[in-house]
Amino acid sequence: MQAGVERMKKTTLPVGMHDKLFKRARVTYTIERDISDFLMSQGFHRIETPTLEHFEVFNDSVTSNHYHFFDKSGELLTLRPDITSQIGRVIASTHVETCVLLSHKSADDFISVKMEYADDRKIQPDRITYRLIQEYIEEKYGFKVHTANIAEVKRNLGLPMYDAPNAVEELKRPYKPAPEYKVEAIKDALRHFKVID
Repeated sequence: MQAGVERMKKTTLPVGMHDKLFKRARVTYTIERDISDFLMSQGFHRIETPTLEHFEVFNDSVTSNHYHFFDKSGELLTLRPDITSQIGRVIASTHVETCVLLSHKSADDFISVKMEYADDRKIQPDRITYRLIQEYIEEKYGFKVHTANIAEVKRNLGLPMYDAPNAVEELKRPYKPAPEYKVEAIKDALRHFKVID
């Protein structure tokens, strides 16, 4: 795997794109699933359309705010900007009956949906920072932990590590491993923020 990464010419993402990792991906999936389940329980039907469509489904002219591609045969394709036009294409091409009434509400009204989650499904912060861990430990235990101690515990647990912008090449004094009580406090903070089980 490492060799494959080293061969990559570019490892950054295009502007506006981002990865959703671990907890954030799980929270997003849970919200999407719960909304989908709720809508289906109300009589709505699910439909999935392709990511790429023929250019003509969305536009009559090329616009700079859409992504366009040519396939092997030279056909112009478009990355879907939304699903509305695709639903029209599905109805026109498959002749499905659209007998499901979406709503009796007028355009000026809105539907309010309330979703409740159990305590163990609270949305956590997008990113669990060292500062957040330090604040939790100081508030709960009354002592401070150094970021190097947090990094040590994360490394020992096999958690992902990132390059710190303020990292130094050489330490000014030898690093002393964290005492056991600080290690346990850091693990407790990681469990609190659901980084570990």
